[in-house]
Amino acid sequence: MLKWSVRNTQAMSKVPQPRLCQVKKWQHFDGYGFNLHGDKHKPGQLIGKIDDNSPAQAAGLKIGDRIHEIEGVNVMGDNHKQVVQRIQVSGDGTEVRLLVA
Repeated sequence: MLKWSVRNTQAMSKVPQPRLCQVKKWQHFDGYGFNLHGDKHKPGQLIGKIDDNSPAQAAGLKIGDRIHEIEGVNVMGDNHKQVVQRIQVSGDGTEVRLLVA
């Protein structure tokens, strides 16, 4: 017999849910408005800083978001330089789609 338990509902709700954020550059703003941060002990790159009133903030990025995909390509095994390069060439350099959690 299969039994279900709902005791860990609160713990499950704290797990970051994946979000697709489409960040578009603005003419009056230099760049996307976020910085990357890497943790040597964990895979992937994190959103380390978000500029106020930036395209990144408007797109819903949050400090601590881990980038899982760029334009549908898994980047969890990529290093910092590779992730930066993927972001720079995405959408002719004017927009990027990030799957974050």
